Amino acid sequence: MGRRHGKAGPRQLTVFDGPPAADAGRRPASYPRADFRPDLPHGLAWCPYCATTTLFAWDPRLKEPRCPRCSISATDYYVMHINRLSTDLAFASFAAAVRRAGLVFDRPLFFEKGD
Repeated sequence: MGRRHGKAGPRQLTVFDGPPAADAGRRPASYPRADFRPDLPHGLAWCPYCATTTLFAWDPRLKEPRCPRCSISATDYYVMHINRLSTDLAFASFAAAVRRAGLVFDRPLFFEKGD
């Protein structure tokens, strides 16, 4: 059904298979109310992983906005989809607003060793 045994290549997903186990933790915690409107000109957006409205911070190393609580990037699919940042103009204006807000993301990334 979903897999071929023997000398076939790697496992292929079919309609009957679920998402890979690695993607299970990447789902958002919740969605905002239907009448939610992010305050993008002030850098305030919904973080689906924290399940709250969050003032995003600017990460100077990666040059992108990030959630200061859970460290998710604003380029994440769910963050962009929920906050309507899918166009280049919308994302650029949100990034500029986050930089103007002045909050800086200074936590080490997951691959950097902390002291």
